Formats: sequence, C-alpha cells, structure tokens
Amino acid sequence: MREPGDRLCERLGVWPVRITAAGIHGWSLWFDGDPDLLLVRGGVIPLFPSPDALVAALASEPEAYLPPAVTQLDPASLEGILAAKAATFDLDAASAWFARPDREADQSSCAQALNAINLAADIGASVNDADLAALYGSEALTPAHDALTFGQTVLGDGGPYRDDPAAMVAAITPEAADAAVRLLALATAHIEIA
Repeated sequence: MREPGDRLCERLGVWPVRITAAGIHGWSLWFDGDPDLLLVRGGVIPLFPSPDALVAALASEPEAYLPPAVTQLDPASLEGILAAKAATFDLDAASAWFARPDREADQSSCAQALNAINLAADIGASVNDADLAALYGSEALTPAHDALTFGQTVLGDGGPYRDDPAAMVAAITPEAADAAVRLLALATAHIEIA
C-alpha cells in the first residue's frame, strides 16, 4: 500500500530520509537525480530533530540550502513529502557491522550495509568530497560493494550472491571492510544536527 505523500515524492523527486550517524538521529531530504543529492547547508548535511523542524527551517530560509530545487518547495509540499514513509539509514550500525570480523550473515544487515555505502556516495556528491568519492570508487571497497549490490539487487539475479547473505559476507575481505568503515566515517564527518 502506498504511503501518503509517495506520489508527491515521485512527482517532485524528493524523499524524506532518517539518518543515524555519530549518535545523531535526524531528518533530511534526498533529491533524486544524477547524482542523487541530500539537503546541504554551509557544506554539511544538516539533520533536523523532527519533520516540523525541517519544514520550519526551509520555510524561513530556503535559499540557504542546496540543491537549488529546494527553493521551489513550499511548506505544503514539504509537509506532503514528509508524510511519505522515510527511508532510514544507520551509518553507525553499518560501520559497526563492517568492523566485526564475525559479522552477521543476514539479509537485514546486508541491506543496511549496502544502503549505508550508497548513502555515503550521495553524501560525498552533495558536499563535493573528492576523497569520499575516490574511496567509494576504489578497488579496496569493490569486494564489499559488489557482493552486497549483487546480493541485494536485481543486478545479481542468477549470480552467486543473490539472496545469499552468507556468500555476501564471505566475499567481504578485511581490506574491503576497512574501506567501508573509512567511507562511512568520512560521510559521517559531513553530518551535523541542525
């Protein structure tokens, strides 16, 4: 069943997100595009303590935020967007999972890890962090990213990782796990509470 606000999000290409990073929990917006971007102010990703705080901040000073599309969102549209089910990302949990050599081999943990890696790439694009982009595209991260991508998405249909968390986890080398932890730390450094 569709959540209230989903059609508006699809039409505008803007989605609500809830992010946990460095013990901070908050709300932001994710903009569909090439590249996908998150809401930025002053070179950082602001996390708001509530949807109402996000709406109030954007209504009072939309020109202070990027991407430029944010200036075209009126308070009613923002409230509609925030009525949609928010995607949740826990960078802390994903980083802890990658840091454990005995990481759990379950679909939920693998999905959370892949989503965190992909969000880190979006954060890097949003704040123009060349180091984060380079690490995301590095050979060091490739075994982790590929195993999780081919295990969790249609790109892996018929492949050895598809829907096999044990195979995904086994393919994550210690070097790839370390690269993922570093990637998530770089991404987290660009997040602050608004």
